[in-house]
Amino acid sequence: MALIANGWDGLWSSLFGGLLSAVTVLIGVLLAQHLIDRRQHRDAVRETADTLLLEVASVRDAAVHSRSKARSGRYELWPLRHALYLSHALRGSPVADAVHNYYEAVWELRNWIRHGPVAQGDRPFENLSDEQAVIDYQRAIDDWADALIEALSDLSAPLSDRATVGPARPQLPR
Repeated sequence: MALIANGWDGLWSSLFGGLLSAVTVLIGVLLAQHLIDRRQHRDAVRETADTLLLEVASVRDAAVHSRSKARSGRYELWPLRHALYLSHALRGSPVADAVHNYYEAVWELRNWIRHGPVAQGDRPFENLSDEQAVIDYQRAIDDWADALIEALSDLSAPLSDRATVGPARPQLPR
């Protein structure tokens, strides 16, 4: 009888050892999957930030530095808007909100140039204060883009007010 009792002890030990091994493997698989998901999310955030960085720089160059496009308002904002809509990895983050604020400010400038007193750049400014307001607005957009590019380059750094709402911009004349 003692032989049979020791046999049951061995069986229970084997079952317990197998169960412990299964739990260990399961924890290892779950941990590995968690680490893979974190790395994929981090890579998606970096890729999205790089895309937004390029679009912000492109919009800045067109709205401020391109003589023909900046003067006529004939630059496209849809690539930046498209990148914003596809920035799921940054959704709800302060830097995504800052880029959206930048988009709105550049859209306001472009809309004013297209439909304002110097529509499509085909007429010179009648008022020097209007011209100075546009120059100051473009300078503010240029500075804001620099702050956004810096923020998108290093997402771990805290976001400054200059990057969030941009520098003070003059009111565009009506």
